[in-house]
Amino acid sequence: MFRWIVSSFIVLACSASDVRASVAGNALYFDGVDDLVRIPDAPHLRFDNQQSFTIEGWFNLMGAINDGRKLISKRDSSTTVAMIDIRIDESGPVLAKYRDTAGVVEIIGGGSTVQMDNWYHFAVRKDADSDTWSMFINGDLKSTKPTLLGDMTPYADLLFGETEYPADVNFVGVMDEVRIWGSARTDSEIAQHYDQIIGDPHSQPDLVGYWNFDELPDDQQVLDSSSFEHFGSLGNTLVVGVDDPIRIVSTAPLVPEPSTALLFGVASIAALRRRR
Repeated sequence: MFRWIVSSFIVLACSASDVRASVAGNALYFDGVDDLVRIPDAPHLRFDNQQSFTIEGWFNLMGAINDGRKLISKRDSSTTVAMIDIRIDESGPVLAKYRDTAGVVEIIGGGSTVQMDNWYHFAVRKDADSDTWSMFINGDLKSTKPTLLGDMTPYADLLFGETEYPADVNFVGVMDEVRIWGSARTDSEIAQHYDQIIGDPHSQPDLVGYWNFDELPDDQQVLDSSSFEHFGSLGNTLVVGVDDPIRIVSTAPLVPEPSTALLFGVASIAALRRRR
């Protein structure tokens, strides 16, 4: 019995990397020049000033910061209209910026300078009940600021890796697990679930967008696994182009939800046995 327990433990330990790889699936590599993902504008992706929401995702920077690298953006080419912009600031931390008719607010993930070739999770939360914006890095709350009370409804498409503003610097590196919630996720929800795959996205009614980039390698469409089906494209169109990010195997440090972890473990053990 003891030998069986020890053997089982070794198999589980050895299968940890297999489990993680199978959980993370694919990710997208952006070249920092013109690669982007475009998600067409939709009612559930418009963030007015009376609405609570949370935007989160994983990234791995693979180049110099160079005056800020754009992660997620919802704005047009104007500098005067409503917008939401999440980027790696030129000084090192992740920065979220929004503009409405009352002005501009910036929220910085202070104390978390981004280093190349490392995975980071960010979450930007707008809480309409408390009129605050908050930034989380790797599940930890970094800063909170009051909102402005102007009119903010960005109607532009949602972009990953690029913005519509021509002076901005595009993202170079890998991105994975982008999610948008139509609610202000609590501190504990963000801390407990930031590194977990969502096993059943359709069971999450507040999840209005979930892009994990796990499509087939040659698929031009970027699927939304939430029940709202906000599908997008690699590059600006569904036609293959030079602005398409490349799908690669993700190395993001993701784990399955507790309810599905046992299933992943059993599958990994079976896979190891098949290799023998």
